[in-house]
Amino acid sequence: MSYWSRPSTPVIGGGTLQVYALQLRLALTERLQLFADKDGLVQVSPKGARSIFGIANIAAGAKYVIIRDVEDQFLFSGALQYEAPIGYPKIFEGHGDGLLALYGMIGKEFWNNWHFISTFGQNIALNNSNSGYFMTTAHLDRRFGKLIPFYEANWFYYNQSGTHVPGLGSEAGGWINVGAQKVQGLNYVTNAVGANYEFNQHLILGVCYEYQLTTRTMIVNNMINVQMIFRY
Repeated sequence: MSYWSRPSTPVIGGGTLQVYALQLRLALTERLQLFADKDGLVQVSPKGARSIFGIANIAAGAKYVIIRDVEDQFLFSGALQYEAPIGYPKIFEGHGDGLLALYGMIGKEFWNNWHFISTFGQNIALNNSNSGYFMTTAHLDRRFGKLIPFYEANWFYYNQSGTHVPGLGSEAGGWINVGAQKVQGLNYVTNAVGANYEFNQHLILGVCYEYQLTTRTMIVNNMINVQMIFRY
């Protein structure tokens, strides 16, 4: 993931942020899955200052498929996740007691090869060092053979302010939790457009561009995400 920011962005100015991460998912049964979906190495490069390199927090949890309706091509799942504060403090990680997240996910196939997926849930800060937020995403894609273009909309609503960075009033959109003060009531909305290409049932390459729509400048506001999926 490669992020870059506006010149008016707090903390890093018109700087950049790169993330090199690995996500692991293991299906124990047709309904129960274990996952680790946040980890990796982060490089923060504030404008006009030396780059900082360090490890991110690690988040892991379990997902269970509550409704699996094959005939109507509909899924509803619930997930519980904990983010452990073990990352490098100078890249805004490793503070507080972590975050506990509870999510719901729905997926539906309709018409001819169209798919809708939505995730919604709450990230709860386990002490006041981190910020807590509700988030929801909407993903729409259409398969054309091996190519799957998609569109996504993402909304974060911060309902718990942190204390780790006093007076900042801006956050980093979920992936990094700065723990800023004065963010309660803050809305952060992004759109993303991209595509996945399925070489075969085991290998998928995807890329998307994500950009901020809301006017209040966040620490992360423009993103290029590239993923390589190995599935078996």
